[in-house]
Amino acid sequence: MPNKTFDTIAGCVFLIVGMFFIVASTGISASSYGSKVGPNIFPTGLGGILVFLSVIVITQARRVQPAAKGGKGQKNYTRFALVLSSTFLYILLFETLGYVISTFLYLVFVFQIMDRKKPLHAILIAAFFSAAVYTAYVIILQGTLPPFPEWLIGGEGG
Repeated sequence: MPNKTFDTIAGCVFLIVGMFFIVASTGISASSYGSKVGPNIFPTGLGGILVFLSVIVITQARRVQPAAKGGKGQKNYTRFALVLSSTFLYILLFETLGYVISTFLYLVFVFQIMDRKKPLHAILIAAFFSAAVYTAYVIILQGTLPPFPEWLIGGEGG
């Protein structure tokens, strides 16, 4: 049975994070040179999706009957803290590692936090998602994302 308090708090935290994404993305230029899609599109879209899903989580949590007391609450808080801290680490390492590597590592880690039973599935889904989103954004929408770190592909700054 879901933990009503935990779900409400988690929903509120992610609601704030989503609103931060939306507000912060207004400071990014609407378009970049050589790109038909501006760099503000993804953060704004992801922020909107996060706000929408957070509202759903909060409303669903408020509708659920209170959970019976048990030892599951600490595990939920630990998972939440791990996901939140890994999200901040993902943000910090995004430019250093590039989109593909940082997103792949982030997704594998988060999938393992949520369900450790199928690590191969987590790796395959993370790899597919990272490659598919990169391909869709860069090739189809003609946006720009750093695919891999410059130190890995031998890029020269300048």
